[in-house]
Amino acid sequence: MEAERNQSENSIQQLSIPTSKLTELPEPNFAIEEAAIQQIKDELKLMESSSVAPRPETSFRFKDETLRKLLEANKLEERAKAITAEANDRTKLAETKARLVGQLNSAIAALNKAKSNYQHQQYEHSLNLVRQQGEMQRQ
Repeated sequence: MEAERNQSENSIQQLSIPTSKLTELPEPNFAIEEAAIQQIKDELKLMESSSVAPRPETSFRFKDETLRKLLEANKLEERAKAITAEANDRTKLAETKARLVGQLNSAIAALNKAKSNYQHQQYEHSLNLVRQQGEMQRQ
């Protein structure tokens, strides 16, 4: 009888010891990921609004055959240089746009990963709550 009484007292003491409470998960904060996405979108809009405008075409026709031979060659060279410069500008813009689109996709992936991590934390937290409730019921 004495042993049973001691065992009962020990059980009562164990029940009176407070079990550690699990704290609630903090609200998720995806501000960094969302800001990165917005910044890249703004850069894309800015880049698209300042796209390369085609240069006006300059063509001259000279009635004098000698002038035409001398001056049209110069005009053709100038026009070829202008076309080359315009093509280079467009290529640079396309490369920049492709780089920004890649960065945007990476930023969206980072946001999705952060959201997935938070969902995993919620799942782990709920498992810990279930474990704690099971321990309390066993006691």
